[in-house]
Amino acid sequence: MIDKLKTADVIKFIIIYSVAIQFLNSAVNLPTAFFYLNDILLIVIFASCIVHICKKQIITVPKPLLAAFGVLLLVSGVSYVINQYSPMQYFWGARNNFRVFFFFFACCICLRKKDVYDICGLFVKLLPLNAILCTVQYFLAINSGDERVLQFVGDHVGGMFGSTTGCNRVLNVYIMLVFTVSLALLLKKEITKGKFIKILLLCTYMAVLSELKIVVLEIAVITVLLVLLIMKRISKWLYLIVAGILLYVMFNIWALFNPMVRSLLSTVETFVSYTSASSYGLNSLNRMTVIPYMHDLLFENDALRTMFGVGLGNADSSGFSFLVSDIYQSYGGLKYSYFMHGMLYVEMGIAGLLSYIMFFVVNYFITMRKTIKRGSNQAIVYASAVFNIVAVITIFYNTTLRSEVSCFIVFFFLAIPVVWMNRKDEDDLSYTIIKTKKVKWKVWR
Repeated sequence: MIDKLKTADVIKFIIIYSVAIQFLNSAVNLPTAFFYLNDILLIVIFASCIVHICKKQIITVPKPLLAAFGVLLLVSGVSYVINQYSPMQYFWGARNNFRVFFFFFACCICLRKKDVYDICGLFVKLLPLNAILCTVQYFLAINSGDERVLQFVGDHVGGMFGSTTGCNRVLNVYIMLVFTVSLALLLKKEITKGKFIKILLLCTYMAVLSELKIVVLEIAVITVLLVLLIMKRISKWLYLIVAGILLYVMFNIWALFNPMVRSLLSTVETFVSYTSASSYGLNSLNRMTVIPYMHDLLFENDALRTMFGVGLGNADSSGFSFLVSDIYQSYGGLKYSYFMHGMLYVEMGIAGLLSYIMFFVVNYFITMRKTIKRGSNQAIVYASAVFNIVAVITIFYNTTLRSEVSCFIVFFFLAIPVVWMNRKDEDDLSYTIIKTKKVKWKVWR
């Protein structure tokens, strides 16, 4: 019965359901326990994929990607053997870090091109609604009277991702996904410049309200990479110049609403100072200090632990008291768990951090070698390739790749090139994502 399950529909349900629960959690205080349904669905999807592989006698995931994930699993296993702690905590850590990789592989195996266009088209179509929600949340935040909220207004502006603290990290992923797809479509001349400008303005508007200063860096990196990948030699420099002008205009518009942005992002030194500052209290760590401080605290003169950490899940927290580690109880106040690279280094050491990053590097080069260089000329494939860079940036910025919502969105998008490899026989000329004079919002076949 599982092999007859429409696994693609379950994958789409997980993404939409996660967004809905995130929003309802902040709107009506819906318990976050509802997120655990995703774990059950992932088990069902995994079983369905196993049935599919056994039935077809073929694994439709590139071997280098399986090898990269296998190395990460091996590092976590070695770390567990070295530290000898509760197996329940190991499995909890594996759940928090590895479930999205199984989701990624399920997307590679089960999704069709139409499913990809369905999801991406929905995200783009929801852009105006998100701008409205961000506006409402912004004015509710500045009129809340809560000193903590007033100090970090942007942290409570997340659009359809709710208004709980930190919701803007999911909004950041959403903005980058829509922008990356839109820019790729523009460069491939599949949407008009006017449509792209409208999308860019909406993305910028939401980024300003949610105080996502990292968006400036992400847009710059994405723009340069996409232009270099897609455009011909003569027009590359023209597009880069125009992109630079647009970025400068966007930066100045942003500075009108938030004057602090100009001083923070005007030089490399001030930008580094901003990204290394802590917003979580006087005694909390920041992006720059989390690894050296935790190294001195836990790994000093211990080469083995420096390499493999204290064990996956052995520095993690949970709503279940028996899964909260002793290390977290002792040092959780330092907020090392607020940064993905900090968590990876503490739990799996240098080997774990590097092997985690390596997965995205491998995925990028597979996309370039096996998809783009072999004839796939679709804008969305280029967009997905570049998004690997965004994923690596987020590792050093926050915990986006562990979030209950954003992790599924990111890994779905990263799986797109493999979907194109597996679905070469499917015609994609009749699909579209963004409405223009030539095409429509709705995805059709």
